[in-house]
Amino acid sequence: MKPSIRILALALAAVVLAGSGTAEASRRRKPSRKSPHAEITAIARVETAPQKKVHANRRSFEEFDVTIVSSQTSDQDRASDGRVVVVRDRAIHIVHDLTCGGTWVDLAPGDRVEIKGEYVAPPNGGDLIHFTHPAGRECGNGMPHPAGYLRKAS
Repeated sequence: MKPSIRILALALAAVVLAGSGTAEASRRRKPSRKSPHAEITAIARVETAPQKKVHANRRSFEEFDVTIVSSQTSDQDRASDGRVVVVRDRAIHIVHDLTCGGTWVDLAPGDRVEIKGEYVAPPNGGDLIHFTHPAGRECGNGMPHPAGYLRKAS
């Protein structure tokens, strides 16, 4: 009987140790794989001439760089990161989706634009703004997002 009691005690100890490791792991939060982002409304100055680009997903985009002059964060969704700092000392890339409800905006360097969309701050510093188009069903099964816009400032 002694060997079976030992096996039972070892099995019980293994279950207890495994349970404490799982509890500790669940208390630690995995870092998000998504780059920090926040919904913003901004006024910006166009720095580069817009170009039409087609991405690998076969969607068309109007892309260009801006310098943000002023901005404010909009109501944040649960996935937004309140620690995002909107930079104003370097160019930010705009990716305006023409396939998902956005329309081409005729812009030139020096123009002022009004932008509402998702500001993304990847760790490598290549900040960008996307979802600058109306939220709609044109793009299939993507995650929902607030409606945005891109327009020339008057």
